[in-house]
Amino acid sequence: MKPKTIKINDFKQFHKNIPEIVSEINQNQRLGILAMTNPLLTLKEMGYDIPLDVQKKIERILRFSNPEIGKLEKLEKEIEKLSKEKIDLDDPKEVDNLLFKKIKLKKPNNLPSIDLNKRVAAESDPLKKLKGSDKIVDLLQEYQTIASGKPAFLSQQEFNQLKTGKLKVPVTKIKFIIPANHQHQE
Repeated sequence: MKPKTIKINDFKQFHKNIPEIVSEINQNQRLGILAMTNPLLTLKEMGYDIPLDVQKKIERILRFSNPEIGKLEKLEKEIEKLSKEKIDLDDPKEVDNLLFKKIKLKKPNNLPSIDLNKRVAAESDPLKKLKGSDKIVDLLQEYQTIASGKPAFLSQQEFNQLKTGKLKVPVTKIKFIIPANHQHQE
């Protein structure tokens, strides 16, 4: 589908392109369905090349309220301060590395990777087994409570299944609307 490549350098540039993006999505119901399940992969599909930091900001804005975003950012900064390094808390490998290599917690047998965005039953929560072992674990649990409380976007694999028709959603038509108070931030 990628007839063009549009390089986005920062959030301000992305924000300026929103009317064009929404218009293109609304003209193609297939894109609309894809966009409602994973807007970031849909933008890539449309030819937008967006840096990871801008993608993360877009995802946060679409998934969380402003107070939740503020709390997630505060927790990230606290964890970064305690660990003395920047950690992508949305990457299970980096979280595992932080807990079991950096701060050297003992990994319980059969402990799955810790995905802070994945909703898990309290009794099977990997972090529960580590509770109280380090201040970082307690902060990660707080982060997980917020991050897993909102639906995550479809994974790349699920997105590909949706594109090929192997995965279905109960929606056939969708229209995105830009709020009347949306303003270009120049």
